[in-house]
Amino acid sequence: MLRRRGRLQEAEAVYREALQRDSTDVRAHVGLQRIGLKRGQDLQLRHLYRIHPNSYLAGRLEGREDLQRKAFEAAPEPWRSLGLAYLAELGADPKRAARLLEGVLATDPGNVWARLRLGRVLLNAGRVGEAADQFEAALWTDPEHPGPAAGVSLVEESRGRQDAALRWAQAAQRRAPAERVLVARVHQLAANAAEPARLRAAAHGLLRTEGPSGVAILYAADMLQNAGAAVEAERAFARAVQGGITVEEVASWRHLPPADEGFERFVSGLRRGAVARYRHFRSTGEMETFAQFHAWVRQLYEKQCGEVLGPAGEPSSYAFIGLTLDATGTSRVPIVRACARRGFFILLGQRRGGPPELFFGRIARREHRRAATVRGVQVEREVVWVQRRIISGYAEWAGGGETAGLALEGQILIDLQAVAAWEGEWRRALRRMQPVRQSVLAAEALRDRPVTSIEDPAGISWRLLLDSHRDLREEILAHENAHLVDAQRHLPVEKHLFRNLALAVGKGFDAKRILAFLERNAQITAIAEGPTPRAGLAVCCSMLGGGGAHSLGYEEIVQGMVDDIHKHPDRYPTIDTERVIVQQLHRLSERQVRAAARQLMVRWGLIARS
Repeated sequence: MLRRRGRLQEAEAVYREALQRDSTDVRAHVGLQRIGLKRGQDLQLRHLYRIHPNSYLAGRLEGREDLQRKAFEAAPEPWRSLGLAYLAELGADPKRAARLLEGVLATDPGNVWARLRLGRVLLNAGRVGEAADQFEAALWTDPEHPGPAAGVSLVEESRGRQDAALRWAQAAQRRAPAERVLVARVHQLAANAAEPARLRAAAHGLLRTEGPSGVAILYAADMLQNAGAAVEAERAFARAVQGGITVEEVASWRHLPPADEGFERFVSGLRRGAVARYRHFRSTGEMETFAQFHAWVRQLYEKQCGEVLGPAGEPSSYAFIGLTLDATGTSRVPIVRACARRGFFILLGQRRGGPPELFFGRIARREHRRAATVRGVQVEREVVWVQRRIISGYAEWAGGGETAGLALEGQILIDLQAVAAWEGEWRRALRRMQPVRQSVLAAEALRDRPVTSIEDPAGISWRLLLDSHRDLREEILAHENAHLVDAQRHLPVEKHLFRNLALAVGKGFDAKRILAFLERNAQITAIAEGPTPRAGLAVCCSMLGGGGAHSLGYEEIVQGMVDDIHKHPDRYPTIDTERVIVQQLHRLSERQVRAAARQLMVRWGLIARS
C-alpha cells in the first residue's frame, strides 16, 4: 500500500527489513523490483533470478513459459490458479482462464486480485456486462484499491462513454496518485475528447514526462493513432518496445497499419481542403459539382500516396435527398477501399440543395452484413462504428449539429464521438437537476390553455429522462434501422413509382416535409421497438419547435400521442386530461409509451393491427 501511494522510501525500508529476516523473500524482491522500475532501474529482478532460478519471475525474465508453468504448478492455492490463469490469458485461452479464476472466487469471494483478473478476461472476451459485475463487486470488497475503479473505467470506455471512463480513471488515480500507468490513462482519456491537434500535443506532453513507463508510452502511442499521426505513433510504439513492452503487446494496441507518411499527408490535405471548400460555399454560394469534388479527393490521394486508383465509380441517386458514393465493406469505389485498408471510413455525398461534402473518420469496428427485423420487415445491413471523426459534413461544420447516426444503402454509420458528446451533455444536465428532482417531477401541468397543445412542453424531456434508462447507441441503431425499411419501400424510385409519386404529391413536392415524414417513421419505430421508449420520446420533446425536418417529424409524433391520450383517457389513468397533456408525459410508464407508439404506427400504416 505504501508503494501504491507513492511513498517509495518507506516502502523500500519495509522490503529491506523483510530481506534482512529472509534473504529469499520473493514478495520483498518483487516489491523492490517495482520500486526500481519507478526509478528507472532494472536490477532487483536480475538479482532475484540468481536467487530463484526456477521461480515464475525468473521464467518471465528468460521468456520461458515452461519455467513459469512449473513454478505456478508447485505454488500453493490461490497462487497456483492465479498463475495458471495468467498463462491461459497469454495463450489466448480465456475460457480456461475464467474457469480457474472462478474456482478461486468460489473458495475466496473476497480475493480482489482474482476478481480484477476475471473482469479483464471477460472484458477482453466481449462479455462487458459480466466484466462490469466483477469490477463493481471488487469495488465493494476493497473501495481503496485502484484496480476496481480502473476496471470500471475500461468497461465505460468499451461502451463508448468517454466521460464516465475518464471519471472512473481519475477515481483510480486518486487511490494511487503515484501510479504512472493511471496517470497516463487519465491523460489519454482526457485528451481523447480533444481535436487531433490537441490530442497530439497531449501525447507528446505525456512522452516528455520524466521517465515514462512502457505502458505510459503505449497510451501516448494510442493517442497519436487516434489523432491520425501514424508516423509518430510508430516511433512511440518502437520506444515502448525499448522500454520493455513485448512486441505482442504492442501489436495488440495497434489500430492503424504500419506508418504511412503519404497517407498522413492525404488526411491533413483532406481536412484543410474540405474546410476551405465549405467556407467558400458559405461565403459565396458557389458550388462545385459532385464529380469535381470526388475528383479532387482522388487526385489528392494519388498525389500524396503514390498510388493510382481505378475507375471512379458512379454515385447512387436518392430522390429528394441527394447523391452518395457506396461506402460499404464491398464497395467498388477505389477511394473507399483504399481508406478502409488503413482502418478509415470515407463517405462522399451531396444533400439536395447543398454542396458536395465528406465524412471521414477512424473505424472502431465494422459489423458484417446481417439481417435485422424492423416493423416486421427483414432488412440487411452492415454497421460501421466510427471512433474518431476527423472531418464532418458541411451541415455540421456550418453549425447544423452533429450526426450521431446515418443510414445509407445497406449500411448504418454510428459516430461514437458524437454519441459520447450527447450522452455527456445529458448526464451533466441531469446531475444539475438531481437536487430538485422531486419538485420537478411533482410540478403540476397548466390549465390555462388547450389541453392538447404541444407549444409549451415545460421541460418534459428532462422529466422523462429523470426516471429513464438511456442507451443512446441502441436508440440510434433502432432509428437508423427504420430508415432502411423506408429505403426498401421507396428506393429505387422507378421501382416504386406510384408510392413515391403519392408521397411527393401529399407533401406538396416539399423536400423538407418529405424528410420530416421519413424522420417521423424512423423515430416512432425507435420508440415502439427500441430499448428505451421514454428516452426516445424525450428526444422528440426536446426538439419541438426547432423548424428542421427532424423537429417537424417529431412534432407529429408528440401531437399524435397527446391526441391519443385525450381520446382514450381510460388507457392512461396517470394523466389528468383536464390539464395540458404534453406536460404530463413523464407519468407514462415505458410500457404505456411503447403501446401509444404502436397505436400511432397502426394509424399511419407502418404496421398491421395486431
